[in-house]
Amino acid sequence: MKKDINWFIKKELLKETPFIRRLTQRFLDKARNNLVTMSILSDLYDNDEAKKVLSIPEDYDSSE
Repeated sequence: MKKDINWFIKKELLKETPFIRRLTQRFLDKARNNLVTMSILSDLYDNDEAKKVLSIPEDYDSSE
């Protein structure tokens, strides 16, 4: 895999940047938050009583 990455760097299709390390944690935190949100939506999809309490239309599609 390292060989593949080096190929992209050599072709200047991939570039190392110093600021990316600062952003990495933010991206990981956002991804974790998105997983929690999707878990909640998945649980809600299977819970008819919760849908009624929250007045969610029957044709609502949470896959968006």
